[in-house]
Amino acid sequence: MSRLAVVALAITLLPLSSSRLLCGVDLLMSNSMEVSIKLDCPAQLEQHQQCCTNHGACYIFRKPYQECDQTYCECVHEIAGKSEGVCQMHGENFCNIVKDTGRNVYDLHAM
Repeated sequence: MSRLAVVALAITLLPLSSSRLLCGVDLLMSNSMEVSIKLDCPAQLEQHQQCCTNHGACYIFRKPYQECDQTYCECVHEIAGKSEGVCQMHGENFCNIVKDTGRNVYDLHAM
């Protein structure tokens, strides 16, 4: 099965795993983000998952990484903008992590 078909299948089945936040390629970082959201901002879990899914798809379809990262940051800022305090801080931190590490992941998976 082609890589694109596998990705499309994963994105299609993602709602079945909506209780988990699957974000990024590093399991440790993904788990850390998930714990942060589940403990501090549980009502935002599904919205964060959508931001992550869209960001991953953006990279897979090889759109410019700056565009993907900016769209991700806008997505988490929109979620965080509806809240204050620690949830807003998590959104800012997640955005900074993507901006700091996303390029390496993007380049690593170049076709």
